[in-house]
Amino acid sequence: RALLLAVAGVVWLAGPVCGDEPVPSESTARYFRELRRRGLFKLAESYCLERLSHSGVSTAERTELTLELARTLAEHANFAGSAEQDELWARSDAALSELLKAEPDNPRRLLLEVQRALLPATVGHSRRLLAELEPYDAAAGKRAAASLHAAVQNLREAEARIVASQRKAPGGRAPSGAALRLFELRPLLGHVRLRL
Repeated sequence: RALLLAVAGVVWLAGPVCGDEPVPSESTARYFRELRRRGLFKLAESYCLERLSHSGVSTAERTELTLELARTLAEHANFAGSAEQDELWARSDAALSELLKAEPDNPRRLLLEVQRALLPATVGHSRRLLAELEPYDAAAGKRAAASLHAAVQNLREAEARIVASQRKAPGGRAPSGAALRLFELRPLLGHVRLRL
């Protein structure tokens, strides 16, 4: 039954293939959150990759799909074996890095940068849990510590960028593809500070 719901969701999301520029919404984010919660990582990954392969995808939609792909790959790594974990984390980072490089003037670039800064925190948390399970493996502890130190540095840099963006951000609501507004930056800053 869960698979049937997931397929129905994909069909529903694939509906706006033609016509006006589709706008990423909270329902899209909720859809991917639920796929991840149910462990349907492959479905979420394949949908994102399939949509990203189309030409004519708006910048806003490409940004949102890339973020969801990176989040899905990172969370999938938490449920994978150690060999596959590193590959999934690398793919998550690569997806974000490629879009950051391809679109340096993306108005929602900060979301991509923050997600990229959060990735070492996810990696470090997972490695810390493994190190706790294997207390006599000193190398595991060092890998966890290195990941967590990198995460703290990256998150502090992201926090500074968000604070700087808040000073320049206009208030009110704007189209989804526009630069981040104050109402979007505040929860983003809260999330980064929570992870610190």
